Amino acid sequence: MRVVLLTAMICLVVAPCVKAAEAQPALNVGVVDSQKLTEGFEDFRQANQAYQAYVQERRARLNKEALLRVVTAQEKKEYDDLAAVPAPTDQQKQRMKELEKLSQDREKEMSSLQAVAPPTPEQQKRLEELRAMADPREKVLQDLEASLGNEIDAKHEELMKPLRDRIDKALDELMREQRLAIVLGKEAVLRGGLDITSKLLAKLNRK
Repeated sequence: MRVVLLTAMICLVVAPCVKAAEAQPALNVGVVDSQKLTEGFEDFRQANQAYQAYVQERRARLNKEALLRVVTAQEKKEYDDLAAVPAPTDQQKQRMKELEKLSQDREKEMSSLQAVAPPTPEQQKRLEELRAMADPREKVLQDLEASLGNEIDAKHEELMKPLRDRIDKALDELMREQRLAIVLGKEAVLRGGLDITSKLLAKLNRK
């Protein structure tokens, strides 16, 4: 699971940290503290919280699906129907737990049978029955995981692109106002430079 860091986002607009201004006669250097910017940019904090909540919700959905690795199509439909009930009864909740345990027990059984060499005809038949249930579900889970990665990437871009654009615009304004030729990340500067972090935050947080 990726962790959203504004530092990485800043690298697209501040980093490697050089941005040319319009025909400046002197090399005036601005410096931005990425950590302070991360902590102080209010809309970024909100976007990051929304992103993390989105990732957790999608991961929880995938983990729920993973509880049903070895079930029949009919059992999966029954489970989905129960999960869709707005206010399930205790009996319905219990049935869902029974289906989850049934899948887990079958998964353990399949693992044990695969370790038998050579299996008896009865064991081989049972193993094939379990595989017939597991193989389609495994394909579904793989597709869901791939889809989840694409959804998470799309959500990240949806939330972060407007913030990158705002940082870029605010930096352009500050470079003109402060007559800066370049802007560097603080981590790339040993000494000197004009720290414009607070001014940048003031622009970004202005309502």
